[in-house]
Amino acid sequence: APGETIDLPKIVIAPYLGDWHGGVDIYRRWKSTWSREAVIPEWIHEVHSWQQIQIGSAEDDLRTSFRDLPARARQLADHGVTGLQLVGWNQGGQDRGNPIHDPDSRLGTWEDLKTAISEIEAMGIRVVLFNKFVWADVTRPDYASFLDSAAVDPYGMPYYHPGYEYQTPVQWMSINNRRFMVACLHDPAWINLCEREFEKSLALGASGILYDEAFHHYAATHCFSAKHGHRIPATMASADLALGERFQELLGARQNDFLLSAEAPFDLQHQHYALSYFRIFEGHIPAERYADPFYPMMIAVTGFDDREMINRALLYRYILSYEPYHFKGDLNDFPLTVEYGKKVDAFRARYSEYLWKGEFRDSMGARIQVAAGVPISYSVFLHSRHQEIAVVLINDDRSTAHEATVEFDCAGPRRYASPESPELQACEAKVVVPARSAVVVFG
Repeated sequence: APGETIDLPKIVIAPYLGDWHGGVDIYRRWKSTWSREAVIPEWIHEVHSWQQIQIGSAEDDLRTSFRDLPARARQLADHGVTGLQLVGWNQGGQDRGNPIHDPDSRLGTWEDLKTAISEIEAMGIRVVLFNKFVWADVTRPDYASFLDSAAVDPYGMPYYHPGYEYQTPVQWMSINNRRFMVACLHDPAWINLCEREFEKSLALGASGILYDEAFHHYAATHCFSAKHGHRIPATMASADLALGERFQELLGARQNDFLLSAEAPFDLQHQHYALSYFRIFEGHIPAERYADPFYPMMIAVTGFDDREMINRALLYRYILSYEPYHFKGDLNDFPLTVEYGKKVDAFRARYSEYLWKGEFRDSMGARIQVAAGVPISYSVFLHSRHQEIAVVLINDDRSTAHEATVEFDCAGPRRYASPESPELQACEAKVVVPARSAVVVFG
């Protein structure tokens, strides 16, 4: 602000030798001095998988009534999938009607949804409701009532998001997008609104929420409004943290059972949200996993024979989120993906002291040798209790098996197994990794 003096936070620059792991090691040591864990429900700690299902879109694509949800969820129980992220249950569907979280009346009543959630939970499936608190849909009839909570620029103009282009040509042409006002989460009126909307998911009996776009404010990094009681300007990120703390306070004694999760929360938000959901693509570097080896992270699995993505979940200790037809289909729509995912999760549960409860070290602690151009990746896990390691190798070649020579930093006998041949067998330093498959060498 004009004429204001402030002491800036200290910035430390620390040099290191080697690749990015050395830099992240410095960060990890520093983080250990201040970070605290969010409360994680017990069911999240175990090897498990989810399905994400959209039952209503922003363009009136109504897919499943609340009364029909339990029948659709039966497939999850049949396949041993224990988490269901329910999207598009709110009035207007996904990414419409924000910030209000009332059940879509076209899909049924409040009691219909509450009953469906109860019946699905009785199957052993945890229902997690998609929530969003950063936008106000400008096409809402009452949109003007939210304007005082807008994040504004230095000229007093609200920040806006252009809306999403999802399923139809008119959306792809940006004709009928549901555009959003960016909210200032410092505004007391907006915070009170978020609390009321959050309480609805609790009242519906869900096992948790997934807060989508938990720090996405589009182009807004600060709010310059004089109406919200914050310093001018105020950072948007600090408001994200304050909201997470408020949600934790609202949970109170219930927080041991209720999951607060979010889409790709930044590191400080890990203290409030006990699971991160995101998508990965070619070239993905697991820096966040290396920085926080045990924090629950979940990735989308969308392909009809998506062995490659499932192998990466094994490689990086990610939870599987099955999403056939980009979370509009059912598990039986992609049987090849589900069957391989079940094998990988059974394998991870069997060798959990390495692959789930053990520490992820990425490539630190072992090396591999392969022929030039061979698409084999690897990662290292430290046993949770013993000085032993496991090396996960995945082969992305679609048709050809390849050899890899594994060099451990520690000496000792070696054995190997795979999700498709899970019994341990003795091996030498050189192993063969089948096409589109994974092998784990234990030593």
